[in-house]
Amino acid sequence: MTLRRSAAAGLLALALALCAGCTSGPDLLRTRTSPGPLPVDPPRSAPPLPGSPLPVDPPRSGAPGTGPTPADPPGLDAAAAALDEEGRVRFADTYGSVAVDAPHRRVVLYAVDAERGRQLVAAVRRAHPATARTAVAVRPCRYAERRLEAAVDALLAAAKAHRLPYDLYTIAPAPDASGLRVEAPAAAAASDSFARALRAAAGGVPVAVAAGRQPEAAAASAGG
Repeated sequence: MTLRRSAAAGLLALALALCAGCTSGPDLLRTRTSPGPLPVDPPRSAPPLPGSPLPVDPPRSGAPGTGPTPADPPGLDAAAAALDEEGRVRFADTYGSVAVDAPHRRVVLYAVDAERGRQLVAAVRRAHPATARTAVAVRPCRYAERRLEAAVDALLAAAKAHRLPYDLYTIAPAPDASGLRVEAPAAAAASDSFARALRAAAGGVPVAVAAGRQPEAAAASAGG
């Protein structure tokens, strides 16, 4: 299933913000989440999350992908944005992330607790009746978004204090709220000890490390 990031105004690109206070080495960049939903594009080879998807409202009749069909008013993106907003405010204990599953014409909500996730969907439909026709599937996730944001802040603090053996280029919550994802030099991505150090710095939250390229802005700053 191909998932894409959504927001009230449509797809948004990830924004990388320079980390202030770094006094040596390349500037650290953090991929901060915008006020819209988190990006979701999990690799096809990733193992499925424990449990099965819990449909809150099944998709409309008809096999997906058989031809163009109009989106349910007011649209999948708007429904996802409403879930994101409500999740951050009143359901922060369980809200992980949200995504638009365009091929199946539905929104996917990641929640730590399935029942609380269904309550979130119901609250959004009461507050925004126009979203009632939008199909939503609740999927379990490991962490609430607020826990992941705290882990991101902890990694930023460790990097700024030079407690990590390698530079970090980007930091972001995993799309399915299963942990964090970072980009770092290739040597860091190949180091098991570095992954363990990151997890310890993040308070036990698992961190997946991928080899990345130093962002141009940071490279220019490091070069003087």
